[in-house]
Amino acid sequence: MSMGADDVVYIGQSANLKARLSTHAQKDWGGIEAAYSYVVCPAAILPHQLKEWENDLIAGYYWEMKRAPVYQFANR
Repeated sequence: MSMGADDVVYIGQSANLKARLSTHAQKDWGGIEAAYSYVVCPAAILPHQLKEWENDLIAGYYWEMKRAPVYQFANR
């Protein structure tokens, strides 16, 4: 799978962000320097709201790029 420098590879959530980012930082991204972005959600946000937010972000990326993030559906 070919990636460019501006590609989003995955949109998702994690209960342990530090561990998740550490794993991704050790991965070989094919010579491309990886950058990470995250948002800390309010504690009062409900689980279904998190899923809706995630789906909206994926849909917005798809709308702009005409494709899903590189690894979004790789294991499905």
